[in-house]
Amino acid sequence: SMIPLDYDLKQWLAHCYHVLARHGVTRKDGLVSHGLRHQYANDRYEEATGEPSPVRGGGPVDPATQRQAQLEVASRLGHARPGITAAYYGKLDPTGGPVTPALRTAPTEKTRRAERRVQQQLLAARLQDRIGQRANGAGAVSTPTLRQRWTVLHRLLALWADAGVPLSTPDALSERHIEVLRRYWSARPDQNAATVRNQAQVLAQLCGWLARPDLIPLARAAGPPPTAGENAPRPPLPLSDDAIAERIDRIRAADPRVALHLELVRVIGLTHRQAARLQPAASYRDGVLEVFWETPKDQVLRFGVTGERQQAVVHTALALLADPEQAVCPAEQSLPHWLRHVYRLLREVGKIGVPGEPTLAALQDPDAPRPVALPRETWLLERAGLARPGRR
Repeated sequence: SMIPLDYDLKQWLAHCYHVLARHGVTRKDGLVSHGLRHQYANDRYEEATGEPSPVRGGGPVDPATQRQAQLEVASRLGHARPGITAAYYGKLDPTGGPVTPALRTAPTEKTRRAERRVQQQLLAARLQDRIGQRANGAGAVSTPTLRQRWTVLHRLLALWADAGVPLSTPDALSERHIEVLRRYWSARPDQNAATVRNQAQVLAQLCGWLARPDLIPLARAAGPPPTAGENAPRPPLPLSDDAIAERIDRIRAADPRVALHLELVRVIGLTHRQAARLQPAASYRDGVLEVFWETPKDQVLRFGVTGERQQAVVHTALALLADPEQAVCPAEQSLPHWLRHVYRLLREVGKIGVPGEPTLAALQDPDAPRPVALPRETWLLERAGLARPGRR
């Protein structure tokens, strides 16, 4: 039997499907079609490498040759669906005449979706080590950011396929693909400018991930130009510093913790949930405020406290909540109850966010620090005074 002794039928078929999927081949029409695709894929693989395929017992080959062979097989079989023998070998004449070459038919919607899945798989294999990393080398991006990047890339693949220039392999990216997107974005003035700008940014990142730095300027130029005033300096705050301080003091007279909560949001840049869960005495050290609650998954946020206003807020927090176990939200209150209390005092006492008055976001300190994300595992090792194995 062709099934190894240490496999049962189900395990062997699952293994075959896995190997074929890595070559861009998916199941269709049961085992008969599977067997034909299996045979054809392995024949093409062996032609490209000169070695037996892995499924037929072959050993490892040169990585560059292996990659080229995978792309070759995927390009040949990625678009095949029913009647693979007819598509590649032609049709036999029942009267014994010569083989009639197969006629190319227009791809169906199902075929186009399958082609895009193959393109997505090839791109995922190529980018798996880079797409989840920050451009500045500061570690991994958050899960929502990674999901958003893939959403944009899949959208670009669909646009290229609809325009008749599909990205069959990652190495096929060219100026033509960027020109297609430039024309598409230019022809759709009704599109949201921020959405298009984000797509152009991911396109430029894709050029870098695929080692095509020559295409990065073209990708950036393909997006919409900055709108008038977009890069203008931030307008002054709607209230003076004294007026803001006077409103915060009124809130502080009613509840000092609420005033501290609002200053952490306005001056430091925390979210309301982060400010509520913050334990100042446990989070502040050496001029850095470390936020480890209500952050993106598996991340810790570091806020550099360097400005006078930021330092004043932190010193107030340490004086009010000196115990490392104390959080801004009192232990006897639930988080939703505390946030309702904060919003009520913000509106009723501080007169912020009510009709005719500025919102708290409009009063955001322009010098609020930008957080630096750190993997939670790295942060825990640092707190324990340890280092990753192999790093000294």
